[in-house]
Amino acid sequence: MARRSSANLCALCVSAVRLPPPVLEIRKYTTGKKIFRKFRRPPVLLSMKRRQFLLGTILSRGLFSETRGFDVEIMEVFAVSGGGSALLVHHGDTASRAEFARWLHVHNRSEVRCQLPHGRTVRGQIFRLKMCFGRGLLLTGERVDVQPKGKIRIEIE
Repeated sequence: MARRSSANLCALCVSAVRLPPPVLEIRKYTTGKKIFRKFRRPPVLLSMKRRQFLLGTILSRGLFSETRGFDVEIMEVFAVSGGGSALLVHHGDTASRAEFARWLHVHNRSEVRCQLPHGRTVRGQIFRLKMCFGRGLLLTGERVDVQPKGKIRIEIE
């Protein structure tokens, strides 16, 4: 049996929903000498089986394909005066660029665990930079000794 991606399954669920053809109802209102026309569409009723609904909600959340963490490349390192660090990060390799951007969009302001190259683990919080596609700002509570162009692993807590 061929394995289908979650996007294909969601498309199958949506295509199984039967929508009635659109009908416009025109009503004429008269106030004095002017005639007003009001266009109104009837409400759309969906006919969907319980299994299709549940499959669609599960797959739309990404429970089957959600990635818990990524290897990211450090672009800039900033030392914060309170003893912490701020890291500007982006995707670790070009193959994961779009997936990392989606992950950042979903997990904006999330608590993360950072696995540094020498084995130390640091907790922090990641923020998505809105004007920079696929880039995040990682704030840690303690000083991190890493260099730009280095790679770290971040995972959701």
